Amino acid sequence: MALAVVAPWALVGCGSGDDSSFDGIRRPEPLDVSGVALADARDGSPVPLPPPEGEITLVYFGYTSCPDVCPTTLSDLRLALEQLGDGAERVTTVFVTADPQRDTAEVMDAYVGSFVDRYAVVRIDDPAALDAVEEPFQATTSVGPAEPDGGYEVTHSAIVYAVDPAGLVQVEWPFGTEPDAFAHDLRLLLD
Repeated sequence: MALAVVAPWALVGCGSGDDSSFDGIRRPEPLDVSGVALADARDGSPVPLPPPEGEITLVYFGYTSCPDVCPTTLSDLRLALEQLGDGAERVTTVFVTADPQRDTAEVMDAYVGSFVDRYAVVRIDDPAALDAVEEPFQATTSVGPAEPDGGYEVTHSAIVYAVDPAGLVQVEWPFGTEPDAFAHDLRLLLD
């Protein structure tokens, strides 16, 4: 099974890394995702999007069978959240699967829970409904046709989106963002 990653990150240059600027991507006009309503696949409860005042929600589109991009990104997020200490209690990670055929609520719960403590998992079976969720984020996912061995290709944009209580995406981090950069930006967002 092959993996392709769509990377639409040529938006705005990254920050300089000092205390007053962000390392991630900041758009001149942040994406407004306030109209996106999601339910946790485990119990149907509402996902904190937008998050409560004083919190941040991180949204990521991926899949649990991803051989490298997703586990690397979630591992880097785990390391960043560890750097935040008690501040990590104000950050929720939302994992939206690009592969609902294989990613059951139980599979996603075990997978995402092995990386972060505070999270929600979202599984949307209807491709049109998934597209409607992806559109405000400008994210993309796709599942290719079955291959001769029974597998299939899954592609997804590899960006973590930081959503504030107004429902605006304040920072976007492309694949390869280091834990220190995530932590730096999260501190700025939480202050």
